[in-house]
This record gives sequence, structure tokens and C-alpha cells, in this order.
Amino acid sequence: SLSYHSTRSPPLRSPIVWCLLFMGVNSVNLVRLLLDSQSVSFTDDELMVYENVFLRYGIKPRQMRKLLECAEWQEHKPGLKLFAQGQAAESVMLVLQGSVTMTVDEAGHKFYCDFAKEEMQACTWIGEVEFMDKHDDEQNRMHRASSTVSPDSPSRALVWSNSALRGLMESDAKLADAVQDMFRCSLVGKFHFMMANAAHESVRSYTRL
Repeated sequence: SLSYHSTRSPPLRSPIVWCLLFMGVNSVNLVRLLLDSQSVSFTDDELMVYENVFLRYGIKPRQMRKLLECAEWQEHKPGLKLFAQGQAAESVMLVLQGSVTMTVDEAGHKFYCDFAKEEMQACTWIGEVEFMDKHDDEQNRMHRASSTVSPDSPSRALVWSNSALRGLMESDAKLADAVQDMFRCSLVGKFHFMMANAAHESVRSYTRL
């Protein structure tokens, strides 16, 4: 139809514009389909993380690749302060191996994760509370840690800077929704874990009496 409209005398400009626009939109969609159909390769560790943590939230392999590209693998020794309550928290961590203790006003809660033993808890995200906190200073991006977090055994984690993760989420609305759902589930998991621990401690105290 483009050749037909362009060979008229005079050329039919409005139909030509619509034909070009239609071809452009279809070309963009075709490129997206071709990119999505290409296989994405993962290392064994990356695949383990993807299948156990991210896949259930609908995150696609190509989105996972983007997440991994802006993340850093880190290993932490026992006693190292990953976050200090009240101080700026500028990153989000996913603890993959080892155990960490979160302390809020002297009350400590221990979270354990080890893929090798298939004992991963849903509450191994660290810093997601601060990342989602809309009451912090958005201009300075100064998110304050709500707890002190330290590993009490050798641990391994994937770490994202808040700015890098936020930038990636702003460029992909579906990814942003998935990450927010993942963080909300993490918060719910932590709440239930802490409530269960508190109930257990109450029973122990009553038994001692």
C-alpha cells in the first residue's frame, strides 16, 4: 500500500505517514521478539539464584541478566557490620550463604541461608526496608538503616547499590513491580519469623518460671 499511495499524483501523504508509522512500530516489536527469543546464559550460581529467588516473581531471564550485571558478588567475614542502625544504607543485599544477625534496639534476630543445604529462608534480603522507604530524603537518597546487620558466619551475598537498582527499575516497569513484590514478601517473611521467635521466647520464659 505504501508504493500505491506514493505513486499517486499528487502522493497521498497522510496514508504514507500512517504506513511508515505502522512499519516502524512493527519493526520495533520484531526486534524485541528476536531479542527475547535469544537464549540467556547463566553460571551455576546465577542459575541457582534465579530459580530459587527471582523466577517465582515472573522475572524473565533477560531481566535477570540485567539485574546481575549491576550487582556485585561479595564475601563477608563474621563480625563485619553490613548495616548500622540509624546510619545511611546505600545498598540492598541478598544473602546466599551463611547467617546474619539483625539487631534492632538490642533485640537480635538471626537469619540463615545456605543454597548448598537447600535451607534457604525467604527472609534473606537485607536493606529492602530502607530501599522502599518513601519517607527518606529523596533528594540526597539518604536511606537510614532500621537495624544493625552483621554476619556471624562466613557469608556470601549479591549486592546492588540503591542508585543502580533504582535506575534499572525506572527503565523497566514490569521489573520494578516484580522487585517490589519480592521485597514485600521478604518483609512479610521477616515479620512472621520475628513473631514466631518472640512467641517461642515467651514460652521458654514461662516454662522457666
